[in-house]
Order: sequence, then structure tokens, then C-alpha cells
Amino acid sequence: MGSKERRERERQATRANILAAVRAIAGSQGWPAVTVRRIAEHIEYTAPVVYEHFENKEAVLTELLRQGFEDLAARLEKASRSTEEPTERVLAVAEAYCAFSRRESEVYALMHGMGGVPLEPAELTRGAQQVCDVALDVVQRWAQASRTKLADPLEATELLWSALHGLACLSYSGRLGGKELEARARSAVLDLLAGWRSRSRAG
Repeated sequence: MGSKERRERERQATRANILAAVRAIAGSQGWPAVTVRRIAEHIEYTAPVVYEHFENKEAVLTELLRQGFEDLAARLEKASRSTEEPTERVLAVAEAYCAFSRRESEVYALMHGMGGVPLEPAELTRGAQQVCDVALDVVQRWAQASRTKLADPLEATELLWSALHGLACLSYSGRLGGKELEARARSAVLDLLAGWRSRSRAG
């Protein structure tokens, strides 16, 4: 390995350590407790080392937000390929969404503006679009397979997402356990699908 490759590998390792430190601090003390000084202390470096990799604290959080949405979108995409049955596909995506919100609760909170730290709205929108694209595709494929006419597929997708996000928030606040979250998410999805199908046939 040449010196250039070694430096790049070390740089990536330091960035990963910084991001891991931020998650650890947020997990134990909350997002408002995250500061460049605390990050540096956690990785046993000085603050200037952190600034070599990120312009400021907001840049670190934005990177975590970006990675979080990419990870969530990838998990939903994997779930959507786990079955060919249309209804089960929607349920699988909902289950993957809830599992992510529970297992990556601090990052999920950051991704949805629940961390008490203001982030650039454009970054939130850009990240959320990846998840919306996957969910929209699943909803449209379900509608086509079930011969259900949706007045506005995007609106239907946002309604589904809102229901799952609301349940995830209840779980984050400690009002729903893991099994309760999964059960209620399944019920919410089935009720939404039944309602869309019923309105489509009535129309």
C-alpha cells in the first residue's frame, strides 16, 4: 500500500471514529450534548483534528443524517424484494421501517428533526426523498396488483409514512414497546390498504 492510499485509509478511519463518537454521545446524553470538544475528547484527539474532517458540528450531524437516510432506504428496498405478494411487500417495508426506528433510535430522531438540533431543511428533504421513492414504488405496485385506483399515489404514500412515523415517535418516547410497535404498524397498514381498496371499488 502506497503512502497516499495509507493516508486516505487513515482519513476514512478517523471520520468513522468521529461519527461513532457522535452517536455514542447522543445515545448517552442526547443530541444537544454533542459538541466538537466532546467529540474530540471521546476519540482522544484535539478539536482541530475534528475540524480537519468536518467544517463544524452541523456538518458532522448532516453527514450522519445523510447516512441514516441512505441506510433506511437500503433496508426498505431490501424488504421490498423479500416477497412477491403485494400486501406482504407493503407489510415487510413497514416492518423494516419500524425496526430501523427502534434499533437506530437516536439517528432516526436526528433524521426527523427530533434531536433538538436545527438542521438545514433542504438536507432533510433530500434525504427523505430516497425513502419516499422506495415507499411510493411499493404502494404503486400494490395498487396495480390489487386493481386499486389511488387518487394520488404520492399522497397515499405520505399518509402511510405519517402513520409509521407517528408510531415510531410513540416508541421513541417509551409509550410503545417493540412488539406493540410492530403490531400496531401492521394493523395501520392493513387498515389503510383496506380503506383505499374500498374507496376505489365504491368509486
